[in-house]
Amino acid sequence: MCLGLCPKWLKKAPWVNVLTCGFFDLKTYTGVTYFVPSIRDYYVRSLKRSIRTTSFKDGTGEAGFSLVELLVVIAIVALIAVAGGPAISTLASSGNANQSISQLSGILEEAREYAVAQNTYVWVTFYAATASNGSKQVSVAVIASLDGTDPADAIATPWQQNYYGNVPSSNLALVNKIITLKQLSLDSAGALKPSNLPGVPAVADPANSIATYNNGFFSIQLPGTSAPATFTQAIEFTPSGQARNSASPVDVIDVDMQPQKGTVNDSKNIAVLRLNGLTGETAVYRQ
Repeated sequence: MCLGLCPKWLKKAPWVNVLTCGFFDLKTYTGVTYFVPSIRDYYVRSLKRSIRTTSFKDGTGEAGFSLVELLVVIAIVALIAVAGGPAISTLASSGNANQSISQLSGILEEAREYAVAQNTYVWVTFYAATASNGSKQVSVAVIASLDGTDPADAIATPWQQNYYGNVPSSNLALVNKIITLKQLSLDSAGALKPSNLPGVPAVADPANSIATYNNGFFSIQLPGTSAPATFTQAIEFTPSGQARNSASPVDVIDVDMQPQKGTVNDSKNIAVLRLNGLTGETAVYRQ
């Protein structure tokens, strides 16, 4: 019940004992006028409560979303998820490519720094494989000479044609943990043309590729495998920090990276890591 005072002009009307106004009744008792909730207000409130009998309520007892409202929201969210599926897939693929590019460029730079700091030879070596789902992947290992020499020199064999054997060994050690880059393949220099990757200076000679030796450079056991894998590609860093793909100096070495979307090459996320042969530093070119 709500208490209030009527206007003076209404009080002076002797014929007014009960007057209905909106949702309140005005009643006068012993000379005082009161505002009393109308019977109509009661029915309107009851009707509102009956409409919300199917509503979900929270812990405070206040009415929340109705069942119809909840179903509408769920339907809208489902439509947005379906419409955004391709975009999410593209973002995921781009994220994988970005991570692979960042990891490999970091590995190459760390290998160069290690060679200079330790005054020794370091190799970044690669093992290409196909995963169980059909996608390509590349395992990367960093190997250092423990005595500061290149074992190939002792047998007068160019390092790019030398099998160094199992690692670790008495004079070779793994510098860090082997990393596997998934949904990725490495192409020879010049495979990704400037037309595919604007801004990349053209490389005319495939001799600027990563060194490849089919007999293998190193045998390394990968985590979760029963037999050593043969790493057939490598880049050598000398104690002065030079990057080489043969026994002779080279101007640049290109690592052409071809990411995949599922099992199909993703032409929108290609990249080239270009190593300066003299300094060993890596520049990244990508779309």
